[in-house]
Amino acid sequence: ENIDLKNEPHLVLIGDGQLKELVLEKSLKNSNIHFFDSIQKEDLTPIIKNSVGCFVPLQPGKIMGTSSPNKYFETLGCGTFIIHNTEGWIKKVVHKNNLGEYFDLKNKKLCISTLKSFNKKTEKDKKKIYSFAKKNYNKITISEEISNLADFVRFS
Repeated sequence: ENIDLKNEPHLVLIGDGQLKELVLEKSLKNSNIHFFDSIQKEDLTPIIKNSVGCFVPLQPGKIMGTSSPNKYFETLGCGTFIIHNTEGWIKKVVHKNNLGEYFDLKNKKLCISTLKSFNKKTEKDKKKIYSFAKKNYNKITISEEISNLADFVRFS
């Protein structure tokens, strides 16, 4: 069957994760999946910025509910949708503010339909995400929150 690749999502997988060989082997027949070895951070940011969504899969576990992965912040700063499989605060922020989608990696049909839905995201959607990041994660806002926390701890 011929697939119109303009309408199919392309997946760019970067790095040498534990499952790289398994995923590479299972996807050889798909021309819309592209693999790259680890790359420098300065080369990664333009890729994230020009992507519709960015997914950094994390192994399940209690610690992931309290994690603050760098890719979450980088992705928002690029105005790119978050695709995540974490519970906890990241899931709450992403869903409350419509910044991306949660992936239940055990539900393949839902994962595929969600990926295809990202093709419908617009430049306006990306600007909304960037604005959220700029408002909530800029240096001044974060410094004020840390200062308030320090005051709370000091006077508690």
